This record gives sequence, structure tokens and C-alpha cells, in this order.
Amino acid sequence: MVSKKTNGSTEARTISERLNQGAYSYYSSTAVVHSGDRSTAAGLKRFFAAALLSSSSIMVLSSPASALGPAACNPVMPANGTTVNCTGVTTSSQDFTGDNLTIIADENFNQDTSGNTIGAQRVNAGIFITGSGGTIQHSGTIKTGEIPEGMGTYGRHNGLYIIGGTGNVSAENTATGSITTTAVDSAGIQVSATTGTSTAINRGTINTSGENSDGIYSSNYATSIATNTGSITVTGDGSRGIVTNGNTTTVNNTGTVSATGSGTYGVHASSFSVATTNVTNSGTITQSGAAGMTRFGAAAIFATGPTVNVTNTSTGTITGTDVALRIGYGNTVTIVNDGTMNGDVNAARRGPGRIKAVSTLSLTNSGTINGQVVTDGSFAASITNNGGTIGDGTYATHTGAQDDVVTITGSGNVINGAFRDDGGTGVGNNVINFNQSDILTLNGASRGYAFFGFETANFNSGTTVIAQERGIGTNRYMGTSQVNINAGATLSTSSMNLGINTNQLTVSGRGTTRGTLHAPAGSNIVVTGGDTTFNAGGRFRVGVASDTSAGYLNGGSGTVTFNAG
Repeated sequence: MVSKKTNGSTEARTISERLNQGAYSYYSSTAVVHSGDRSTAAGLKRFFAAALLSSSSIMVLSSPASALGPAACNPVMPANGTTVNCTGVTTSSQDFTGDNLTIIADENFNQDTSGNTIGAQRVNAGIFITGSGGTIQHSGTIKTGEIPEGMGTYGRHNGLYIIGGTGNVSAENTATGSITTTAVDSAGIQVSATTGTSTAINRGTINTSGENSDGIYSSNYATSIATNTGSITVTGDGSRGIVTNGNTTTVNNTGTVSATGSGTYGVHASSFSVATTNVTNSGTITQSGAAGMTRFGAAAIFATGPTVNVTNTSTGTITGTDVALRIGYGNTVTIVNDGTMNGDVNAARRGPGRIKAVSTLSLTNSGTINGQVVTDGSFAASITNNGGTIGDGTYATHTGAQDDVVTITGSGNVINGAFRDDGGTGVGNNVINFNQSDILTLNGASRGYAFFGFETANFNSGTTVIAQERGIGTNRYMGTSQVNINAGATLSTSSMNLGINTNQLTVSGRGTTRGTLHAPAGSNIVVTGGDTTFNAGGRFRVGVASDTSAGYLNGGSGTVTFNAG
């Protein structure tokens, strides 16, 4: 296969180089176009006719050396499977065509194409491979751009760039590497292929400032992987810090990602077919800016796919202007937060036609979510707060109208807001469980309630105190809602009034382990809409401060029954 090296400007190319490039461009037709990829992937190549291949090759080889510009990389025209070493200073794009090429740019490699006049896309890219397979390892300095700046029809002057056909492709910016792009649609690293694995790795520094210019981008119809242990900063509208797109995609961040501007994302990860999107953050991801023209709305992390797994470890921090984590769609979504999320976790439908669909969602929080967890009425959600902090002061969770389950467990829970559910499909199907092992105080209010809309509320352990004159409410419209205070649990209040709005309040025990409804001295507990039953082992505890100050239970229009035992 013919290989070549081009200067950063199309005007500077010789006639023979143009013929060679034109022939390759025609005979290297596209097998597929990646969804979401802004470049055309060179798929299965048509082979040149021997005469054309021979003549163009001869013309290139006969060109004066001066026409090729400074040679920072050697060999200039590598054969398939060759390793190319790059060092020194250059102002031209280092452009290679061939299969299974390896390009190594050392710490002395210093490239700046930003001063070159352009008339086409890609011509000011840093290190660029077209062909099946391919590996780039960069440890130096790359800056790309274009003159004139901001020409929306050009761009794609990526720092490290591989348009692969079949086979694995990989591009790495090492710990000493620095990549800067200033033009539109110009990523720090962009790799794509049709089979195998596409891998983009940043261990150094990447800065992009043009619109729609991503930090690192990995695309493949099979597997795509993006890893950041360094620093990525994108400041152009519509830009994304880390992007993966493929049948199965994986994002690992232990470094710093910052996305600033309208319609930006810190991480944008998507998979398709029967496959998986995995995002793991142990570093810092920050997004700042309005939603702009994005379909689903800006976020620090956007994840979508048939199966979506998002993990924020204990050292991870995710911050969005409004949304820390947004789920686009997914059959099965699993979210684990042991770190800090600043902003909502949002899986509600958004965008034209509200076409998003999530079948099931499971979220476990043992860290801090300074925002609401918002799900949709079209799927069932399971949310567990295990000793974590959750809520934005208005809501802790806002679940939809399916078979949702919200559970509070562990110790040290901090609830900043109310638990709201929009009503389930039948008795017992929408449930809130209080399984904590210590004293939990609820201050939030949804329509004046600490929680509202669930068909069943179970107090299974620990003590739950309703504060600030809040009530608790279940969905009485089905006529079968219930509040159960079970053995080992206590429901109490620190207010003068506690309203319990339910069709049935039941207090039960087991042997010497009692369920307790506690009315402290001076408080008034009122059950509205239903009956109150104390089963065997159920206990009503009354606080008495004086002859005129004691706790009080008002059964409202229902009956109050104390069964023997």
C-alpha cells in the first residue's frame, strides 16, 4: 500500500501528492459511518489499479525533497506494519496511510500547525493515520488550528487521529504529552474503526477551545474504550470531555475532566445493539453551562445504551450545572455512588417526542448526592440510600408511576428533601421502606409531607422522626394504601402535629420486639382517611410532661383498635 506524508497546507502539496491523495480517497471508500462520529471511517479499501498505483507512486518518489516540508517523522513513507519515530520541531501535519502502523512521538516532538492556511478538513491535524489497525503514542507537544479561524466547513484538525478500517486502533497521550486544538470540530484524540477495539488514552494534558471539539473520542462498531488519568479541558459550545460510541463502551476516569459552554458534557458514553455502557469515575468531572440545543440536556455525565452501569467511587466527584448524571435510555440501568454528585441524577424523559425508554433502574447511594434522583413514569425504579446524603432541599427522590421501591438503610443517613412518588399500579407495588439502624429525621416537604404518593410505607427498624410540622402520606386514591410500623421500628415526631394520611395504619410486634407509634408530650398524631390497628406486640407510647401536656392519638373518622397480645 502506498504511504505518504503531507504538509499542513493543501496549497503546499505537489501535483503528484494531490494525485496520490485523490486516488487513495476514491479507492478507500467507506464501509460504515459511525453513529455520532463526525468523521468518515475508512472501511474496507478498494485496491488501486496497478497502473494508477504505480504512476502515482513514481510521481511521489520523484518529487523534490523540499516539497515534502520538514521531516519530523521517519520513515516518511512507511510500509505496512512499520514503526515510525517522530522527534524535533515541525509546523506540518504528520499524515500516514497504511495498515498496522505504529507512530511514536517522543518528548522532543514539538508540532504547531495552527498557523497554516487551510482549505479543507483535517489538513492541519497533528499525527494522522488512515488504514486498518494503527497505534499512536505521543509524549511531546501538539497544537493544531486553522487560518482563518472558525471556518465551520473545515475543522477536524485533531491532535491524534486514526481513521481505521478493521482491527484494533489505539492512540495515547502520555504523561508528558500536551495537546491543544483551537479550531472547530477538532478533538484532542479521535480514533475509530469498524471491528476490534478502539482505545483512546490521555495521561497528560488536553485542551480544546473550538466549538464541538471533544477531548478524547473513541468509536467502534465493536468495542470502544476511553481512559483519562490526566487533565482534559474543553471550552467550546457543544464540546464533550470524553466520548465513547460503540457496541460495548467503557469510560474510566481517574483524572480531571472540565467541560464549559452551552450544550457541553463532561462524559458522553453510548452503546447500541445488545451491549453495555460502563462509566467509572474515581477522579473529578465538572460541567458548566446551559443545556443549549442538546437533545436531552447538558450534564456532567450522559450515558445511554441497552445496559448502562455507572459507578462513582469514594474518591470521585461529579458536578453539573443542573444535572450530574443523565440517563438517555437503557433496558437495565445500574448506578452506584460512593463519592459526591453535585446536581440531579435524572432518568426522566426529555427532548423531542420524549422518546427515551428505560425498563428498570437501580441506584445505590452511600456517598453524597446534592440533588434529586428523578425517574420516569414509564419504568420501575429501585433506589437505596445506604447511610448517604441525598436531596436538594426540595426533593430527595421523585419517582414515577410504576412499581418503584425506595429504601433507607444503614446509619448516618441525611435526607435533604421529601420522597415523592407519582402513584403506582396497585396495592403494595410502590413502596418506601425505612430500614435504618439509627435515628432518622425527615424535614423535607412534598405538598406538606415528608413523603407522599407511595401505596405502602414500611417502618421496619430504627427510629424515624417526622419534623417541622410535616406529615406522611400514602396514595389513598386506590383505597388500599397502608402504613406499617413493624417489630423493632418506631415512628415519632418532633412537631406539635403529625398527620398520617392513609387507608390503614398498622402497628405490629413480634414476641418482645415491638413496633411503636410514639406521641411525645405535647404532640398530636392524627390519622386521616382510614383506620388504625395495634396488633399483638404493637405499642402506642405516650409522652407525659405534666397533667396538661401529654401525647395524643386522634383516629379521625376511622376506628382505632387495640388487639390483645
